[in-house]
Amino acid sequence: QEIQVFRNSAVNYPDRVKEMQVSPGDLYDFLCDTCMFTPINSFRYRVTVLDSNGCKGTDDRLVVVTKERYVYVPNVFEPDNAASDSGNNYFTVFGGEDVERVKSLRVFNRWGKAVFENFDFSPNEPLEGWDGKIKDEMAQPAVFIYIAEVLFKDGETQQFRGDVTLVR
Repeated sequence: QEIQVFRNSAVNYPDRVKEMQVSPGDLYDFLCDTCMFTPINSFRYRVTVLDSNGCKGTDDRLVVVTKERYVYVPNVFEPDNAASDSGNNYFTVFGGEDVERVKSLRVFNRWGKAVFENFDFSPNEPLEGWDGKIKDEMAQPAVFIYIAEVLFKDGETQQFRGDVTLVR
């Protein structure tokens, strides 16, 4: 049987439990009357319970963790617009709690030439992104291609590709 567990899921068991064994053993640290835990990866566990009447029960469960990837990469930005307080002056990668690091962000012009690169930085940091300059000069309005490589807290890396429009 398969169980889907989402963030802040609760697992409850009644007070009549006299003894309990859990496999794998490191999961036992999470068990209590009402337990909350956030597993990173899917796993199978077995619980053996002995109740106050001496009845023993064993059950296996597969906990399937649904990977919710919270990554946002804007498709338009307006660098160095002093009149705008939109916070849209830099092109960068935004991510949720599941994002560990941005391994790389690369931006290319329409001919495939790299115009910006940055490596190993935190998400949600505008100053780590592209300021719309090419060789210290303001780039002309155009559509650019980006490739971002994002590392998640579960150790997986995912690549995001798309285009971004620079407007002035």
